Amino acid sequence: MVFRVSQPGVNTQSFAGNGTWTNPAPNGGKQVRVILIGPGGGGGSGGSIVSGTASSGGGGGGGGSFIDLTFASSSLPSSVVVTVPAGGLGGTSVTGAAGNTGAAALSSTTFGTLLTAFSGGGGSGGQSAASSGGGGGAGGGGAGGNGSSGTGGTGGIGPQPGGTGGAGAVGAQGNVAGAGSGAGTASGAAGNLGGPGLNAGAGGGSGGGLTAAPAATNGGGGGYTLALNSAFPAGGAGAGTAGTNSPGFGAGSGGAGGASSAAGAGFIGGAGGIGSGGGGGGSSISTQASGAGGAGGPGFCVVITF
Repeated sequence: MVFRVSQPGVNTQSFAGNGTWTNPAPNGGKQVRVILIGPGGGGGSGGSIVSGTASSGGGGGGGGSFIDLTFASSSLPSSVVVTVPAGGLGGTSVTGAAGNTGAAALSSTTFGTLLTAFSGGGGSGGQSAASSGGGGGAGGGGAGGNGSSGTGGTGGIGPQPGGTGGAGAVGAQGNVAGAGSGAGTASGAAGNLGGPGLNAGAGGGSGGGLTAAPAATNGGGGGYTLALNSAFPAGGAGAGTAGTNSPGFGAGSGGAGGASSAAGAGFIGGAGGIGSGGGGGGSSISTQASGAGGAGGPGFCVVITF
């Protein structure tokens, strides 16, 4: 979907999906500012583990990277193909097994072959007697890696790299181009906070684990965007809160993790806002379904000619 807004001397074209940018001044005399946000990774689903064994909730997904560059309009072609993908899918619910890892997005956000904003990694599924790992935040030069049992996903490469996913711990803070990472949950513990972003995406919170008793725990809050000074999307004793979108051109906040349940199904993780990771799902006992992970937020592109 493409939105075109024209003001005196300014042409703005925003892309919430794939499309084509049309250069309003191919002969020159204008500047073209291009802002891209990569998609977020999906949160992992919680584990569904036999009662009497502590388990972890699913890890949160990592955020997508951020690019903001300005060109002379004469240096750009008359049109440019724009790719804006959906975020990575959350890990699907399980019964009687370790959770499923969330997915990275199927592609990056691109402005032709000129600019690329990369995807965050997916959070790992909840584990039996082990920690889950959050997805790595995308960097200015590469995608974040998926989390795994006891290990956070690697942060994307670049001069401004993404944060490494939390291994049973809070997600790491991002920077201008590099994104915040997803949180992981320690075995038998409550979920943790996703890593904040600046302009790049934030990480998703991790899902609540179950104690050996068993006793339920809350999901962790999603990461917020530092540029907006917004609050963490709340975790809690139910489904994870979805991330919100920025009113400007920055990324949104990460989805919160879902709570675990000692008797019924685990709770789902919240979906990420634009460019941010989904929350991890909560764990359950082996006769009940675990909570699914939340989907990562989609990418975004806006091109402003002035």
